[in-house]
Amino acid sequence: MAKIQDIYYDMTPREIAKLFGKSLQAVTMGVSRMAKEHPEWKIKEGRAVTVKAAGVEWLAETYFRLDKHEMQLIDEERARMQKEIDYLKDLLEEKEKALAKSDENLKLAIQQQNKLGEQYRLENDKYKQDLLQLEEKNESLQEENKKLVRDNLNLVEKLSDVEASKQITMNANEFLSKKLQKLKNRNLIQRIFNVDE
Repeated sequence: MAKIQDIYYDMTPREIAKLFGKSLQAVTMGVSRMAKEHPEWKIKEGRAVTVKAAGVEWLAETYFRLDKHEMQLIDEERARMQKEIDYLKDLLEEKEKALAKSDENLKLAIQQQNKLGEQYRLENDKYKQDLLQLEEKNESLQEENKKLVRDNLNLVEKLSDVEASKQITMNANEFLSKKLQKLKNRNLIQRIFNVDE
């Protein structure tokens, strides 16, 4: 027959009741009797009670007095439960592998996202720098434009002054020309009169 550890393991009263096909009340009474003789087999943590494997064997053989046939059924049930546990362990292992792969994919996605974020940040910084340079250039061009407007206004004023001076000069020339003409006419008349005398 299999060893105790192979058939029995640390169990709660509810698990023992299911394994032996007994009521929870009957198992609780059996655990109380077992604890009187072997208190080290009963582990109590708060309200939770666990019976050691040796205690489960004692309940089977001494308290419930299960015969060989019943022990064989229990052994078969234990084997079935162990098979189910192994299946669940394998399933859990597969899930953990899938989860690990999913975590790895998630990390890669996060790294890619971070890389894209860094690239976007660098491009955004460059865009801001270019925009700042354009704004500075625009301000410089505006200052140059204001200077050109001022220079243009000064030139217009100077041109107006030149035009005014030109007009004054033309008026003076015309006046002098008329005056000269009068003097010439007078001189001519005087010569005419002098010749007659």
